[in-house]
Amino acid sequence: MPASLKRRARILAVVVILTAGATLGGCSARPGVAATASYTGFDGAPRTVIVTEEVLSQTAPLFAPSTPRTSVAEAIITAPMYLEVGGAYGVEPAQEDVLGHLRQSDPERTVFPQEAYNVVAASLVIDMLAGLDSEQVAQANADLARLDATMDVVYAPAYEPGPDWRIQDGAIPVDLG
Repeated sequence: MPASLKRRARILAVVVILTAGATLGGCSARPGVAATASYTGFDGAPRTVIVTEEVLSQTAPLFAPSTPRTSVAEAIITAPMYLEVGGAYGVEPAQEDVLGHLRQSDPERTVFPQEAYNVVAASLVIDMLAGLDSEQVAQANADLARLDATMDVVYAPAYEPGPDWRIQDGAIPVDLG
C-alpha cells in the first residue's frame, strides 16, 4: 500500500473512532443519569428532579412488569408537580396508604426508594383531587398546566420517551357521580 493510502486509512480510522466516541459519548454525558428535569414551583423557585439509572433499577420492579422504564422515569419526573398541586389544595395521602400500595408490590421489602413513594403518592393525590368540586378540579388542572409549562426535561438517549407524555388539560378527572 502506498504511503499516501496508508496515511488516508489511518486518518479515516481516527475519524471513525472519534465519530463513534462522540456519538456514544452523548449516552454518557452524565453517566448513570437517565433524565434530568427542572420546573418552576408555585413559589417561583426552581425545582430539579434527577432520575438515575440506579433509582430506575430500584423503582421499576415495583410497577407492573410490562411498564417500560421510560414510563417509570416519566412518572418519577412528574410526581413532584402533582404533589405540589395537591399540597396547594390541602390534599395529601396518608403515609400508611402510600406504604400499603408499595407493600402490595413487594411484601418482603421494608424500605422503598423515595421516588417510588412519590409516584404512588402522586397517583393517590390525583384520585383525591378528582373528588373535589368541578371548579376546584378545573383550577387544579390549570395549576398543573402552569407548572408543566415551565418544565424542561433532558433524557439520556436510551430513555427518550415515545409520543408526547406531558400533562394534558383535564389530567385530573372530574367526578360526575
